[in-house]
Amino acid sequence: MSLVWRDQLSVGNDVIDADHKYLIEIINRAEHSLRARNHRELVEVLESLDQYSRLHFEREEKIAEAVGYTLIPHLNQSHRELLAQLDHIRGEFDAMGHDWSAETVEHFTQFLRDWLINHVVREDLLMKPILQTDHLTRSRLSEYHCPRMTYDLTKLIELILAFCIIRKQSIEIFTSHFRVEFSQDLINLYNLVVISF
Repeated sequence: MSLVWRDQLSVGNDVIDADHKYLIEIINRAEHSLRARNHRELVEVLESLDQYSRLHFEREEKIAEAVGYTLIPHLNQSHRELLAQLDHIRGEFDAMGHDWSAETVEHFTQFLRDWLINHVVREDLLMKPILQTDHLTRSRLSEYHCPRMTYDLTKLIELILAFCIIRKQSIEIFTSHFRVEFSQDLINLYNLVVISF
């Protein structure tokens, strides 16, 4: 049976929740590859899980910092441990070759499920109280959603605006802090939203 997203897993932040939903999709694909005994596909899915996990952890740490989460060192350490566990299980899988017993499939499937659920339940839900205090910002930003924008760009704009508004900083401070540059259109959108607050 595949993992299914439940509202109880929500941490109160749309960006982090979207990442967790996508990680669930990747783990479901890994489980399907395991049960189908498709070695090539599983290698690709595990690589995807590794890459996306790294992006997610980096994004999550930046959000935690932006909202003033006090357990950032603990969060960072847990992310390093999770990546080490993932590397270890990938090494086990590589050493195993192409012959998988039913017990092996169950072992890897259970590991991947526990790996994600423990991350969300034991670590990320600790951030929920502080992330929920940012609810007003998120709901106000939804008024400016443009259907033509891609999902990722919308989430990026929400993150930028939330960071700047929470910290009461200008977009210029944000761009220098994260060493990024934005188009004039994005800066104009930011200014439009900030004026409305």
